[in-house]
Amino acid sequence: MMKFTRRTFLVQSTALGSTLFGLTNGSLRQALSDDTVPRDETRSSNLNDPDLHLVVDDDELERVENLQRVVNRPRKHPTPVLVADKPWEGERAQAWGSVILEPDGRLRIWYFAFNTLRRADELDRGGYALAESRDGIHWEKPPLGVVEFRGNKQNNLFYTCAPDGKNLVDEELARRGVGLPALDETGTQIGILNNLDGLTLIRDDDDPDPQRRYKLIANMQDHRMWAPYYKDRNSSAVCS
Repeated sequence: MMKFTRRTFLVQSTALGSTLFGLTNGSLRQALSDDTVPRDETRSSNLNDPDLHLVVDDDELERVENLQRVVNRPRKHPTPVLVADKPWEGERAQAWGSVILEPDGRLRIWYFAFNTLRRADELDRGGYALAESRDGIHWEKPPLGVVEFRGNKQNNLFYTCAPDGKNLVDEELARRGVGLPALDETGTQIGILNNLDGLTLIRDDDDPDPQRRYKLIANMQDHRMWAPYYKDRNSSAVCS
């Protein structure tokens, strides 16, 4: 049986529908090594990947000499460093941890501009967005020209599940019964996708194609499955 590692997880996730797309730069280090390379598994039997070590205690340390662990208390910034302040965003910016340090020193955060209320007159607000920073405090939202919002693509939205490329909230896509094709390992369509839950981005150094440098992984769903629980919702309700 093939050992389950970060590389096999990445390959399988991609085959099951994780979207590949490029914004030119970036990559994931050689840590995503090929499964054929011999590994030292004697010190990491409790990990799925023996090359991955999270040194927060002494469990993974064989010997310590002239070294002391010092844990510094983090300081909370007095105000949010990333806020939803664009017409196409919802009322808050929410991230699941996809902050990538690029080779040129830029920080990139892939986040969800959350439209919680999904009002009938604002069903095109909220979505999957990108911001960049040099210091982690001041963030810019570059115009990507990828997703259309009210007739214009000059925004920082990088992805949409709408087949026509326009920004639309997940529940409205589900109400209309549309989304992107969901494919199995063989490439056969088995349904549609109109929501990316737990959005995560990684940078893959091993992929030689710069247009496939970034990999998107998420719990991809068809929100029509929630229809029985939202029978009281009107224009923004999901339905089967």
